[in-house]
Parts: sequence; C-alpha cells; structure tokens
Amino acid sequence: MLEKERGRRLALMEPLICDAFGKVAKVVFDLVEGDVHEALVKMETDATECFIWEGSGVRAWDRYEAGGPIEAEDVELNVSPELSWMTREQLFAVLKMYHQGDGVQFVATSDPWKAFTRASEAPTATLYVMPKVADPLDLLVRIVLGKQDRTSTIVPKAALALAWQEATGIAMRSWVKTNQHRPLSDHPAFESVVQRLQPGLPGLYVIRTPPVPFSPILPAATYEHRAAVAVFETPEEYEECEKFYAETGAAFFEATPNFRNRPPFSYRPASLAGGIEEGQALIVQTPWPDIGAVSVYAMPTAILMAQPDLKAAGFRERYGVQFDKDMAAATAFWQRFPGKVTTKLGRTEHPRARRAG
Repeated sequence: MLEKERGRRLALMEPLICDAFGKVAKVVFDLVEGDVHEALVKMETDATECFIWEGSGVRAWDRYEAGGPIEAEDVELNVSPELSWMTREQLFAVLKMYHQGDGVQFVATSDPWKAFTRASEAPTATLYVMPKVADPLDLLVRIVLGKQDRTSTIVPKAALALAWQEATGIAMRSWVKTNQHRPLSDHPAFESVVQRLQPGLPGLYVIRTPPVPFSPILPAATYEHRAAVAVFETPEEYEECEKFYAETGAAFFEATPNFRNRPPFSYRPASLAGGIEEGQALIVQTPWPDIGAVSVYAMPTAILMAQPDLKAAGFRERYGVQFDKDMAAATAFWQRFPGKVTTKLGRTEHPRARRAG
C-alpha cells in the first residue's frame, strides 16, 4: 500500500519534474561556454552555487489555480563535482533529454518531496520539491545532477519535513480564506456540465472542483481528479444547485474536508420524485480529459435493504456515482455491473461547460 501511494504521488510530480528540467535547460542554453564552465567549477566546492531559473510574468500558482498543470515558480540546478568537466552542449543535452521524458525512469523515495530520474548513458538526477519561503503556494524545484548530492548540508531532511508541514498548513488556510470571499462559480477553474431531468431519470450537476494547493505530504487522491457531482430530482433542486454555486464561500470550510460539494437538498434522502426509476444508470459526457464521463445509478430498494453500507455511501442514500475516463469506459463498466442495469445516455438538454473569465 505504501509503495502504491508513492507511485501515485510520483505520477503527479512527473510533469512538474520534466517541466523543471526544461526551465533550467533554457538557462544553460542562453549562457556562453565560459559562464557554464565557471559555474561548474564553483559548484565543485560550493553546494549552494546553482544555475537558477526564476519565474516572470504570469505566476505559476495563477496558472495552476485556473486549472493548469503543477509548475515550479523557481528552479535550481546544482551539478555535483564529478561532472564539472561537462561542456555547455553536453549539459544542455542531458537536461533536454530529461525534460522530454523519453526513456526516463522516475523513482520515488521514502521522502515524499524527493525523487530520482535515471536514463541510459546519462547522469542520475536527484529532485527536491520545496515550498518557497516567501509564499508557500509557490514551489521551488532543486535538481542535483550527478552522484554527490550535498543538499542535506544546505537543507537538512528534518528541516525540509518541518518546512513542508508548516507550508502545507499555511497554503491550505490561505486557499480556504481566499475562496470564502468569492462564489465558487467565480473561481477561475470552475466549470460545469448540467444534465436536465429526463423521464424516469434524475438530473446531474457535474462541476470541475478548484485545484488544491500542491503538497507532496497530502494524499495523492487529493489531486487525481477534479470532479464532483450533485444529483437532483426536481427543477426546484436544480435551482438550489445554482444558488449554492453562486453563494459566496458556501463550499469552503476551515475544517477538513475543506471543500464540500453539498447543495442544501443533498442532505435530504432521495424520494425518486417525478417518477425516477430504480435500476437505471444515466451516463453523461464531459469535456474533461481525466474524467470524460460521469454516471449516476438509482440503486434499487432491495439492494439498499440487503446492503446498508451502500445506502450510507450513496448520494442522498440512493444514488451511486461513477467516474470514468470516457463514454466507452463508462458503458463497459455498466455492462460488467452485476445484475441487469438499463443504461441511458445523457441528451445534454442543458449542457454547460465553461471557464470563468
């Protein structure tokens, strides 16, 4: 289980790591041979000497908050002494290879903020993802190319663990406070797909949830997909959804879970209003690459009576919700589902997928 969590966390960090290599490769590319040689010589005796890429223009956090990828605001590259002979072209070629990721092996470690990259005929690199002291919402990636990693002399392991613990708390409190002062529908990453009521079927309100500040010490599941659902049974409940998403700070709380997709009607048990039928699964398409289809299944009363755990876990004590990568995967899931399940495809009578701003 521990190894699985490490792998899931590393999968989240791989694009961040590749991007960091690309950023610092640009720095090396823009230098002349003499400057690269001078820096490498200094690094032989000084572990704080680095090639540094610093963000300018749009802040990495702002792109991430709007639904973009996790990126570093700053990147540092330190080259260990045994590689001080490298030319500018050789160093650039290694960084470019790791940036592209082809044939690269990513290795997780017991420290959630630390990883290795390996590739054939290339020096191993050690990666550290760190919170920036000035603002814990911003990330700093430190790359050490080569065998002699002297990072612990600069930032001891215990200090980095404490830094991440403190930064995570500060970042989450800042994230909650900011979002408590605006409607969810005004968040730059908010998107929604609404499936209106059909005969015999409930309505489905699917939203793209705001990205949580990245921290390697939080569970990987926090970041693996950003979709949440509300299942409504009447036009009035649909209006409750609209009001909830437009209400300032309604979905954000200081206590965990910090984000809660709970429109008022969701606290009321399902009544199968308007002739909603048991045993049917509605499949609705979304425009999102990670969650391309969302299904809702009205669990039959007999199943709920036989398995109280399903009732407790179901949305409004009745509805099961399934997330899939695309419509084909969703259809295949219900074809394999025990018992005879009637599936209906959403007609998108009222589709809405938008990005604020």
